Amino acid sequence: MKVLLTTYSTAFAISGGGESEIVQVSETLFESGHLVDIYGTQCRPINFYDGYMHFSVHGHGWDIFQILAKQCKPVLLWPNIWWRFPPSPEELLRVTEFVKLAHKLLFKTKAERDNFLQYVDCPINKTVVLPICLSERLLGSPDLALAKTITEFSSYVISLGRVEPVKNQLNLIRALNSLNVNGVIVGGSNNTNYLAQCKAESQGRIVFLPFVKPASKALVSLLAGAVAVAEPCYDPSGRSSLEAALLNKPLVLSQSQDNFELLSNNFYAVDPDSVMSIAKGIQEALLDKNNNAEMAGQLVRSNNIGDAVFERFASMVVDAFD
Repeated sequence: MKVLLTTYSTAFAISGGGESEIVQVSETLFESGHLVDIYGTQCRPINFYDGYMHFSVHGHGWDIFQILAKQCKPVLLWPNIWWRFPPSPEELLRVTEFVKLAHKLLFKTKAERDNFLQYVDCPINKTVVLPICLSERLLGSPDLALAKTITEFSSYVISLGRVEPVKNQLNLIRALNSLNVNGVIVGGSNNTNYLAQCKAESQGRIVFLPFVKPASKALVSLLAGAVAVAEPCYDPSGRSSLEAALLNKPLVLSQSQDNFELLSNNFYAVDPDSVMSIAKGIQEALLDKNNNAEMAGQLVRSNNIGDAVFERFASMVVDAFD
């Protein structure tokens, strides 16, 4: 099948967001034998493709989305959105227009789908929940020496994600400080004020790194060198927590339905609003008496990596185009 992937025009302006998702989906479909392009100067004419997959319901993507819809070929919409609070009437109207033109809607978890459908009127049979596929590059032997060239910490808790309020790094930093534990935060930021506040409270125990390419040698080394991974976010942790689980790292995550769906009970669940709860979760993860790291790793190896998973993902995408 010939598929064109598109997103909104400014998606690649800041590294660390949805643009990494679109690249990883492209790789998964390609490895399953499909011809896949990402919209840009190197892609074929739009009418060359059998169907289209559009990422995000950002307003800057509306023009290209309309062009795709006019090709009279199926357009799959990946909203890639999580509402912590009800959307404004204006946002809801915009999203509804996307949904009307989409052939099917794609989600990573049932929890993500349910979060979306509580606000948007869309029949459930128009939705598809796809498995999250991880790169097999994560299975290679990590170069632990590489992490030591990036950070001087011999022991640290790592957190992946753009530095912004929804990722809740400030409460994580406060929890780490209360335990005298070092932290490495990877992801860069486009929120100057929040980043400044995080750095002001870091007390020299936190290293801030820019976005690091998923499944790269540098990221695998940083994850492998960490004693635990902590992401007490207000939105789903998603792929990054699964990548860490694959490396058998104990996880400290928000007690959200999304995380339980992906990892069962194999992580240390915390209240993202409570510094004390996050600190307690980190303490438990460092001891890992429940053996959560090994159990989560086994679950992810079964559900999220390998040829069978890639083929199931690709098959579900092809079926969604019908």
